[in-house]
Amino acid sequence: MVSFTAALGAEVLVIWLALGWSFQASLLAGIALAPTSIAIVYTVLIDSGTHQTPFGRKLLVTCFFSNLAAMLALGIAFARLSGWFAVYLTAIVIAVLGAPRATRSFFRSLNQHVSNPHGKYVLLLLLLLAGLAERADTQAILAAYLLGIALSSEISRYPAHIHQLRVMTFTLFTPFYFLKAGTYVLLPTLWANLLVVLVLLAVRVIAKVAACYPVCRLQGMSHRESAYTSLILSTGLTFDIIAAVFGLTHGYLNNLQYTILVGITIGSAVAPTVIAQTFFKPSAAGEKQKLHTLAQPQSGPAYEEG
Repeated sequence: MVSFTAALGAEVLVIWLALGWSFQASLLAGIALAPTSIAIVYTVLIDSGTHQTPFGRKLLVTCFFSNLAAMLALGIAFARLSGWFAVYLTAIVIAVLGAPRATRSFFRSLNQHVSNPHGKYVLLLLLLLAGLAERADTQAILAAYLLGIALSSEISRYPAHIHQLRVMTFTLFTPFYFLKAGTYVLLPTLWANLLVVLVLLAVRVIAKVAACYPVCRLQGMSHRESAYTSLILSTGLTFDIIAAVFGLTHGYLNNLQYTILVGITIGSAVAPTVIAQTFFKPSAAGEKQKLHTLAQPQSGPAYEEG
């Protein structure tokens, strides 16, 4: 939360006061640039072999709260209150409370079916919530995120279906979404405002590092782990672009502002990751040894005395 609020405050102030954007545009830009990319963090943790270590799990939990805060901020700050918005919120509550039991029953009854009804079932839930979000003139990302959390324990029982959902998402939906988002970018505008992009990227990284590093040290993390964590939490990608597209299509941003935000997002996906992985990457062997040590039963005089 320190990471999220530091970047949000810094970006909103710089964009609003220095660039002269409207407060709504500045706030949306700050929300878009404040969270951390779960996709990037998960990928680098997998590559480094630390995703199952205590350190890797801390990072993933941190990303979860950062993104949840951003989604709530976007939904609250830019909600257009109406009857359909109330219906949308009610549907989210019903889905989160009722979907786990319905999913358990559905998956058990059709576990051996070859036509992948499990994937169709999840898509049906998502499309229903997305349709209500469209009618309510808001984003469906919060509903999808909360639904994923609610269904996680049930879906995790079926690794094959998780794999099918990942394949479907990363080969079909994600590429087309990013293609759509890319068509809104104006390359000449991006090059003409490259200095602005670099300055705002630096504001994001510096704010997050300055806020996160002391907290990491207070939590007993080493200098290397603290620097790595602070840099990795500066990355952004998916939510940044989702928020930017939302701002552009709903009239909160113009094409110039949207292009600048996408440029910052691309830079934040690359620069902090490269620096962290090159200079501060934790030792996978050391982290696995910590995990092994924590798993061992305690013994010895100190333990017996305690």
